Amino acid sequence: MRHGGDAAVNRLWARGVALLREPTLRAALNGGAWALAGTFVGRVINVGALLVAARVLGSADFGGVSLALSTALVVSAVSGLGLPVATQKLVAEARSVDAPRAERLTDAALAVAATVGIAAVVLLATTAPWVATHVLDQDGMVVLLAIASALVLLTPTVELLAGLLSAHERFADVGRFRAVQGLLAGGVLGGALLLAPGPANALWALVAAEATTCLLGLWLVRRGRPAELRRVWFTGTRPAVRDLLKVSLPAMVAGVALQPALWLGQVVLGRQPGGLELVGLFAVALRWHAIALFVPATMGSVLLPMLGRLRATDRVADARDLFVRYGAMTLAFSVLAALVLIVLSGPLMALQGPGFAGGAAVLAALALAVVPTALNNVLSQRALAEGRVALWVWSDAALAGTLAVSALVLVPLFQGVGLAVAYLLAYIATCAVLLPVARAARRTVAGR
Repeated sequence: MRHGGDAAVNRLWARGVALLREPTLRAALNGGAWALAGTFVGRVINVGALLVAARVLGSADFGGVSLALSTALVVSAVSGLGLPVATQKLVAEARSVDAPRAERLTDAALAVAATVGIAAVVLLATTAPWVATHVLDQDGMVVLLAIASALVLLTPTVELLAGLLSAHERFADVGRFRAVQGLLAGGVLGGALLLAPGPANALWALVAAEATTCLLGLWLVRRGRPAELRRVWFTGTRPAVRDLLKVSLPAMVAGVALQPALWLGQVVLGRQPGGLELVGLFAVALRWHAIALFVPATMGSVLLPMLGRLRATDRVADARDLFVRYGAMTLAFSVLAALVLIVLSGPLMALQGPGFAGGAAVLAALALAVVPTALNNVLSQRALAEGRVALWVWSDAALAGTLAVSALVLVPLFQGVGLAVAYLLAYIATCAVLLPVARAARRTVAGR
């Protein structure tokens, strides 16, 4: 019996070693390691500063900040137009076969992001009083919404710049960019909380940090452009805009599907007795959920540009192998992270202060969602790389529909735990829609 167990362990070990020796996966892991290191530094500092903000501001004020940020993210899902996804796919495919086209796509994406983003900032800032009163039912949030409106331009631009660096497989620069982003957010927010604590000042600090991050990202993108192409900065972009929109608009539809549904759940939660405190508890639990996801999410950001390049150079079999191996590693990482988060849910929530200790059950439910959320990221990257955009959009529609309906039913009954369970059910639903991608890749690898 013992001999059989040892043999099984040896076989498992041998498979793991063989997996890590596969050249395409090793290249992905090498690139991902740079992005992972930088993102780790940035994410820990950023989330750490927000958790400190939760402790300093208290659950009600932090709930107001979180609701303002969530509202800005809903608008950003539209103003961003899905450009980060489109550029990662199209620029990665073009850079090996048509470098000038890759640069035109880059310029077009930046121009569109700036134009649409500025218009969206003006729209949210001018409608802030109506949104605060009639949608959020929080008259005191007008100023917070007006400040957060700047993030409607800045946050999508930061993600676009990171996507452009990833598309060129400049993963070391991605790591530096993400690290500096976190350092700026943590440092400026920490200074604001120390000198003049308050929800409005906290939001101003986040806006200043994102604006500085955008300037850094523009410099990195500009620096990486080949010398012979630097003279054509923002020229000949009109045809590239059309190419981008063919991919970015479906990506926007998918992005719009998620953020409004999550925002709706938080609005319903905010309308319960003690609503802002409940939103604050959920927001803190969601931050810990994001920390648990950062390894698979960061490694997954390497996947789309590499899959796009492999397919563009007719290395279809390598692309399929990379997807299968990445999926296996993501599953292992996410299961381990979920278990750790469940075990430590009570102490982690209590770190923010006694007012947050009651959110342990919310964090435990969100911990379960780590696994389907991580798998959804990998499956979505594969669907996009294969050009199965319609399937990807339908999967996010299933996510949004499940989240919205479940939240409307469960939040009035179970408050924050109900919203966390709705989040879990939504990601299970979206993974179910994307299963054909996994089955097709598995059959292809098994049949070779």
